[in-house]
Amino acid sequence: TFNYDFGRDAGIAGVSSGVADWQGFAAYAHWKPLDRFGLSARAEYYDDDVGTLGVPTGAVASGRVFEGTLTSHLYLSEGLDLRFEYRHDHGNNASFLRGNGASRKFQDTLASQLVYSF
Repeated sequence: TFNYDFGRDAGIAGVSSGVADWQGFAAYAHWKPLDRFGLSARAEYYDDDVGTLGVPTGAVASGRVFEGTLTSHLYLSEGLDLRFEYRHDHGNNASFLRGNGASRKFQDTLASQLVYSF
């Protein structure tokens, strides 16, 4: 799957033209080599030319963010899916807050999910 979005916002304070353009895309793929196991990969990119994305300081600055995710699927039974996921986010601004209040340009996330579909 591939998705592309483009948007334009008017009346943006602090921007000389008052207009902000943003765009993003996402690509997803799922592979199921076995009846009880599958892998999914996802990549997304977001580009905000004047920073309506925002940074922790509240300053207006361009924002570009990329994320990549890899998910394993264990199909336990009909409609029951156990997932383990790793995600990496990276941007051009230090917009990811840490627990100590400091910010940095990236973050890594691990997650597990139990999903029931009906």
